[in-house]
This record gives sequence, structure tokens and C-alpha cells, in this order.
Amino acid sequence: MTFFPEPLRPSEGRKEDEEIIVNPIEADKKGGEEPIWELPGGKKGNFYASMIVLLKKFTSLFTRQKREEFSEDALAADIHSLTGLLDRLKELDQSENAHFAQELSNLWHELLQHVQLASKAKMKTKVEISKVKIVLSDIDRYPPNEERKLGFYLAEFAGESWLPMPFMEILRKLHDDYKVNKNSSILEKWTDLLKESVEG
Repeated sequence: MTFFPEPLRPSEGRKEDEEIIVNPIEADKKGGEEPIWELPGGKKGNFYASMIVLLKKFTSLFTRQKREEFSEDALAADIHSLTGLLDRLKELDQSENAHFAQELSNLWHELLQHVQLASKAKMKTKVEISKVKIVLSDIDRYPPNEERKLGFYLAEFAGESWLPMPFMEILRKLHDDYKVNKNSSILEKWTDLLKESVEG
């Protein structure tokens, strides 16, 4: 047989007119004290001010890129520098020159950044961005039949801490191509486009 206890009847034994007495809670006994999670009155202003400063710094991380402004002079200087490096490669085989490779890689990154900023700025410039983009695209995809292109090695900062053999071979091929073909060489095409982009 199942045993079911009788339900509790809180109203039994108490009259409706009687008051219910509740014992005070320990926190209420202390009275007048501010809760632990609240700061004392004088420190609230400092807390809120520091929170605002923290939020400003946090949001500045996401807006820093927007603050970078396009500088046409910096873009033109990068184009002249790249033209100079490619001219050096025309004259002398730079395939084993780690310093040259590092300069080329660093300049590649700067030029990509400046072209990206110029594209975002959407303002008319003396520099023909479209021609610079053609050169950057060609460099990125050269040589056509290789798995790893010149753009890959430049993006990985070749020359800074490593000088891979395929990268050296690509530079050597560019130099040799110029020596054989001169005005119809790839280097000549790139330098001509870069010069035209600045001279406009």
C-alpha cells in the first residue's frame, strides 16, 4: 500500500488577523552600508572615467586602419623605389643578394598598403593606380608555370630571414630575360608601366 502524507496546511493554527513575523537577515542588520558590488561614492567617477578610457582604446584598435590617410607622395616614392630596384635587377643579377631581396619584399608590402589606401580613398590622384595594380598583379603571378609565384615569396618576406632557392631562381630568370630581350623583357614592361603611372 502506498502511503501519501497529508498536505501541509499553513493556514491551520493561525488566525488571519495575526502578523507574520520574519527574522531579519544578517545583511539588513548592518543597515546603512553599501553593497559589496558598488564602489564607494567618491570612487565612482574614477571608475567610470577609466572605463571610458578603456573603451576608447579598445575601439581605436578597430578604427586605426581608418585613420591611416592616403599619401600620394608616399605612393609615388614607393613607385620610384620599386622602379629603381627593378632597374638594379636589370643591370646586375641580384638573385644571391639577401639585402636586395629584403628591400624588394619590404617595398612590396608598403606599395600594396599604399595602393589599398588609395583605392579606399576614392579620390583623383596624379598617380595612375590602375597601372600600378597591373604591375603588382603581374609580379604576384610571375612566373606563370611555377607553383610558388614571386608574389608568394615577397609576401612571406623573402630575404629577411630566409632566401629560398626558387625565389633566387625567379630573380635570376628576370635578369637573364632582360639581358636577352631588353625592350621586350618582363622587367622592361614593369618599369615602363611604373614610370607611366607616375608621369601620367
